[in-house]
Formats: sequence, structure tokens, C-alpha cells
Amino acid sequence: MRWGSYFNHRDKLMLYSDRWRDELAGCDTASWIAHAYDQAQARSLLDCTLSADHMTYLAGDLLPKTDRMTMAHSLEARAPFLDVAWVEWTARLPERYKVRGMQTKWLLKAAFADTLPEAIIKRGKQGFGVPVGPWLRGPLRSWARERLLDNRALDAWFQPVAMRQLLEEHDSGKVNHGKRLWALLMFALWQEQYSMGS
Repeated sequence: MRWGSYFNHRDKLMLYSDRWRDELAGCDTASWIAHAYDQAQARSLLDCTLSADHMTYLAGDLLPKTDRMTMAHSLEARAPFLDVAWVEWTARLPERYKVRGMQTKWLLKAAFADTLPEAIIKRGKQGFGVPVGPWLRGPLRSWARERLLDNRALDAWFQPVAMRQLLEEHDSGKVNHGKRLWALLMFALWQEQYSMGS
């Protein structure tokens, strides 16, 4: 749950304005992920985790983002490993075919071992990470500060002191709040775009 969220419940409550702290005190988003884990029709830690990830992170984050970005550019993305029959089949596989030690996607790599180059088979997972942290200390620093500190509309949502603290800690280089700040910046832009009131 910590991996899938930029702010824990306590951090959020410290960041919210008084109104939203009171309003959202009983709304811990980690419970949503925990509920998906508890509802998983699986027995093992790995399979419950995979199921919860599938129901929350994949369905609520990765797939909608992929769909929005591809459709915005008139593209139709396909996710062949999300074919219903394939997902059901792989969900039933014993754990030894999914993970071996620290090696993930073991069965997939074994299936294509004679087709793909060894360098590809042994290569680690490569995500689509963006250097948000360095950007917010460098070329986007003033833009971020303007959006988060000089935006009075955000005061209805968040504590200005808490926002300033996040920015200063990030600027110091001791802590990388890049993803947290990026999430707040996206909220600020969304709020500006749609003139969301308090």
C-alpha cells in the first residue's frame, strides 16, 4: 500500500486545510486497497497482492492513463496480456511459475528463452520513469512554486505552510518529494482548468 500511494493518511491530514481535514478524516484510501486485497479470491500473499493490484492500480490508474493518452493522439492501445482468458489462466498458475526468488515473470521468460536474446531475457524491468524530482529542483522550480505557493485557490484545499515545507525539503536535496509535488501540481492545474471552488 505504501508503494502505491504518494501520501499516507497521516500525511494527507497534515496537508489538508481545516475544512478538508475534518471532511476526509475518516476516508483512508489505504483501506480501499486493503479491501481489494481482503476480497481477493486467492490464498497466498502473492496472489492476493496481484489481485489487489489488478483491481486498483491497473484498473484505476495505469489503464485509464494509457487509454486517455493514446486516444488523445488517435491511437488504439492493445494490452494482449490482459485478455480475459489469459488473465484467468495465469491467475490459476502456481506461484513457482510467476516468481522464482527475485526473478519475476519467470514463465514468460522461460517460454521465450529460445526466441529472445539472452540480454533481453536477463534485463530487468524498465518502466517509464520521469525525472520529476530533478525537474522540480531545476527548470520547473519557479513554475512549481508559483502554482503551489502563489495560488490562493489552493488555500481552500491545502495548508500553505505544509506546501512550503514540502517544497523546501525537496529543494534541500535531502528528500525527494518529486512525485508528491507532481501530484499536487496536477491537482493545482486541474483546479485552475476547471475553476473548482472549495
